[in-house]
Order: sequence, then C-alpha cells, then structure tokens
Amino acid sequence: MSAAIPPGLRAARHEFQRGLLECLRHDPAGVLRLRRAMAAVADGHGGALWRIVPAWLETLGAGGLDADGWRLCARIDAQLRALLRGSDAGAEELGRELLRRSDEPPAGGTILSATIYDLYLAEARALLAVLEEQAPERAGPAAIEAARNLSEISATIAAAPIERLARALEQALTRLSGADPDQAARMLLRRTVETLRAMTEAVAERGTVMAQAQLAAELDRLGA
Repeated sequence: MSAAIPPGLRAARHEFQRGLLECLRHDPAGVLRLRRAMAAVADGHGGALWRIVPAWLETLGAGGLDADGWRLCARIDAQLRALLRGSDAGAEELGRELLRRSDEPPAGGTILSATIYDLYLAEARALLAVLEEQAPERAGPAAIEAARNLSEISATIAAAPIERLARALEQALTRLSGADPDQAARMLLRRTVETLRAMTEAVAERGTVMAQAQLAAELDRLGA
C-alpha cells in the first residue's frame, strides 16, 4: 500500500481513543464517538476493513463494550497505528473476525490490551490526584465522585482489590460529608489514598495487587 497517511487519520485515531476512555467511564457517548471516528477513517481510506469497522460498531448497544468488545477495539486501535506507519498488515484477518462477530453474540473473556491499561492508568492517576488534594482534608462532592469513579473503572479491568478499597473510601467520604474529619480520620483517609496510589502503580508494573481487607474494614467503620 502507499505509505502516504490518509488526511485526518491522526485526529480520527485520537477521537477513537477518546471514545474508549468514555466507554471506560461508562459514558454512553463513548460508543457514538467510536462510530464517528471510524466513519471519518472510512471516508478517507478505501481499505475494506475501514468499511467493516463502522458496521460492527453499529452492533454495539448503548451499554458500551464487554470484554470481547474491548479486545476488538484494542485490535482496531493497533490497526490504526499500523496504518499511520503505512502498513495494512493484519487488516484482512481483523476484517474477517469483525464480520463474524457482527453475526454472533459477544464472547466472554478477560483479555485487556496495553491500550486499555494505558487508558485505565491515565484516568486512575487523574482521580488519585483529586483524592490526594481533597480527601484527607474535606469529604466534599469532588472527592466522593473521584472515589466512586476509581471504583467503577477498576471493576472494568477486574482490579477487584482497588475496586473494593475505592468503594469503601467513597462510602466513608459520603458518611463524613459536611463534617470536619478529626486527626485520626484524616490520617486514615491519607493512608487509604496512598495505598490506592501504590496499588495503581502495581497495575502499571503488571505486578500483584494485594487486597487491603483490614484497611477497607477500618473505612467501613469510619463515620458509622
């Protein structure tokens, strides 16, 4: 194929990745953004795959992506990266699989690509920055929402220990909402956020994320 990069391809890939991030947040707008991005690629590139991808995306409901959908979207993103490098290797095989998937119920599985982990880590670190700034000092709406979102996106990648601890933090902050936490409570909240940061970095290093049952139990008692 020609090594020339189709016009607008970089912007379309960026839009596709934004759609994946919205899906990670369980935002219904994510699937619509994925469709718009792939429609733009189809308009600017004549390859058969890029006519199949929009059709497959139309089969996705407003509920977003299941595990198999994440896997296929990660492969689509990798194919976009290859296209930016002037290659269409693998496009035919992916197109055949998407055609099959269009006529089949979603398959189960837990395979997540590096792209999905990168999206998770970027979002988790942003949420932790909010928690580090606010949670130890005041249990306001922003901190409660950040803890809730961290729990939800951790469930998406099956990071159960982070999901459990972030959910306990959200519930503790909700109980403390409007109150001025005492010194012991602030120390516990600070330790929790530091632990969540360490757990998230363990995900980044593909290490073992240990459950923090005792810390979660302390949070369950906080403000009760």
